[in-house]
Amino acid sequence: MPDAAGTITTKVKAFAKDITAYLTAERLKKEKALKKAGKDADATLVKVSFEYSSSAGSVSRTPEKQAEYVSKGTSWTCAGSHLVDKARHVKMLYGAAGSKPGVSWDLKGAFGAKDHHFMTLSTLQTKWAALMKKHDLKNHKGGDGWGKGDAFHFELDDSKVPRSDKRVQACLLHYAKLTRLEGKPKNTKFENGSWKSDLKPVLAKIQAEADKRAQEAKREEMKKLRIGAEIKGTAKLLQGANKSSHASNTSWASMVAPVHEDRGKETVRKVSGGSALVWDSLGRSLFEKLGMAETKGFDVQVKASVAFELVQYANLSQSFIRNLVPTASVVYNTPVARWLSMSVTGTSRIILKANGADPAGTVVFDVVFKSPLASEKRKILIDITGSKVKATSQ
Repeated sequence: MPDAAGTITTKVKAFAKDITAYLTAERLKKEKALKKAGKDADATLVKVSFEYSSSAGSVSRTPEKQAEYVSKGTSWTCAGSHLVDKARHVKMLYGAAGSKPGVSWDLKGAFGAKDHHFMTLSTLQTKWAALMKKHDLKNHKGGDGWGKGDAFHFELDDSKVPRSDKRVQACLLHYAKLTRLEGKPKNTKFENGSWKSDLKPVLAKIQAEADKRAQEAKREEMKKLRIGAEIKGTAKLLQGANKSSHASNTSWASMVAPVHEDRGKETVRKVSGGSALVWDSLGRSLFEKLGMAETKGFDVQVKASVAFELVQYANLSQSFIRNLVPTASVVYNTPVARWLSMSVTGTSRIILKANGADPAGTVVFDVVFKSPLASEKRKILIDITGSKVKATSQ
């Protein structure tokens, strides 16, 4: 089997040697004319030569590397001959008059019809085409002669890779990943040219993946959000209640996430909790001694509780409270309580804040027991942290 890599390398090296020899001979002609006129040729004329390029971009490329070149805009194909190691480049060494030559792409500076030039670009292109034919080389389009747009590229005849080749498909896939997932530049000439139809399904697949990643990233950012919110309120319950009764307040303001955020699916959990206080009047002890009151039980019991909805969203790690309702009830348990015309006043107040993962705060029930003989102030505290409710009495 012929060694394609060795063949293309040999041919391009021979081409570079021949084109440089031609340029040297042509420059020598103008040097002689300048010397006759008493002028310094090196200080007057540009210097131009060509060498075989052994850089990474000149030799064999993996599909991934080819995709990188396409993204950078230095290639416009995923079926290039570099994929099968049948292409090579030359590099131009150019120096302005009186300057040392270096690698350059400045063809307009190197060739022209001005005094410091020794050859026009069209003359070069004619010789270039002749030497390509001599060495059986093709341009980047697989054709003959000067390859406009990528003139320093050479390849063997019939070295293009079929678009159905797995290497070509791998190049397309990697290009799509580079430009849609990794933020690399898009090559619009490549995407809108002859590769458009081949690239379309690949881009659609990777774009879907990019959209999915973007959504996941957005959700992760959303989970880090800590939205400030606060509930404050005061409700008068059981005011002056002198018989067994029950009271609840209408829902206070809810603590919810802003509607403009993509919060995701809503999950609601009903939460409640509370505690109770009992109180015996001073008269109870007296009546017990006289045998006029029950020796077991209590005079008055107050129960206080809260109920609310804990709201969570699929795209947020923070939870919120909705429809919090304070509730209180009083029970007069013995005849003593009724005989003494006792009364109970209950007031609830709340401050709840959300700036962490869960809303937290305390609902305070202020309770006042009162009879003709005595009065006493007590409290029921209901601490809320997310779905956890802890009640204590003081």
